Amino acid sequence: MAFWGLGGSLAASWHAQRFKEGIQRCAVFFLSGFILQIINVKSILFYLTVLSAFILPFNESLKFIVTYLAITIFLGWMALLLWSGFGSLFKDFFAKHDKPFRLIMCLLLIYSAGTMFV
Repeated sequence: MAFWGLGGSLAASWHAQRFKEGIQRCAVFFLSGFILQIINVKSILFYLTVLSAFILPFNESLKFIVTYLAITIFLGWMALLLWSGFGSLFKDFFAKHDKPFRLIMCLLLIYSAGTMFV
């Protein structure tokens, strides 16, 4: 599994550094980002962790589980709104310093890919 993470991180780093601005290219990135957000693995793993560690040991009723499912969906949605809100706040800064920002992010991706095996 770590090799899949390594490959994904290195591929993301490679594509982020080679990115050229363009309308068609941005549409492709938007569509892939939108699809990945729908099947957001982090949200699914977060719910499964909350379910197994905090919900099922105390109560197994369907009403209780659905209530906490709604709460975790709301928390995931709020995190997404915060992420997009701060992204639009920093959009001008990122556009102004595009090359250095991409270089730093690529180096951080490569570093995190390397630390998967430590």
